[in-house]
This record gives sequence, C-alpha cells and structure tokens, in this order.
Amino acid sequence: MNWLLDAHLPPSLCQWLRAKGDQAVHVESLKDGRNLPDEAIWAHAKQNHLIIVSKDSDFFDRAILSGQPPQVVFVTVGNCSNKALLAILDQFWLHIRNALLQGASLVEVGRNKIRAY
Repeated sequence: MNWLLDAHLPPSLCQWLRAKGDQAVHVESLKDGRNLPDEAIWAHAKQNHLIIVSKDSDFFDRAILSGQPPQVVFVTVGNCSNKALLAILDQFWLHIRNALLQGASLVEVGRNKIRAY
C-alpha cells in the first residue's frame, strides 16, 4: 500500500508504515509541503494512487462526498503522543488494512474503535 501523511501527523509514522512493508511519504516532502491546500493534497494522492492519512475533517467530508479515489484514513484520536498514536494504529492495523483492501473509501480510526465506510 502507498500512503500520503497529512501535515498534522508525525513524519515518524512514515517509518512505521515502511516497517510494515508499505511505501509512505509525508506531505512535508512534497513541493510547498505544509502549505499545500487540501485540494492539492487530494489531487496528488489521486494522481499517484496514494491513501491519505489525516486528522483533518475536511478529508473526511471530501471522502464521504466524493468517494474514492483516493482512499482516506481519518484519525480521530485527538492530541496524543506519537507513541500513543502508533500504539492505537498498531492495535487496529489489520482491520484498517483489510477495510481498505476490501474497497472502503474511508476508514475512521478512534482511540477505541474503527469504522469503515
């Protein structure tokens, strides 16, 4: 799987995803990085077949209204340490991955549950 991490997520999440055998880039590594508008991030992900991972509800809304591609993982854990974030993602990793592989356009990840759309 190929991932694009939005600005509010730690770049270290790219390393975590790569350790899972996937490809991952952080929006910071793109031209204009953190200053890219959501529309440009969406277009880049769509053009490059990337799954967007974001805490930004605008991507949730866009995924609900537009469908895929791209697929979106919407992280709703609020403020937490990077260690806690990775623990939550690790807990639900197989469920997240399976939902996306089965065609979900959106996976919402909270502290205690996930929901696929």
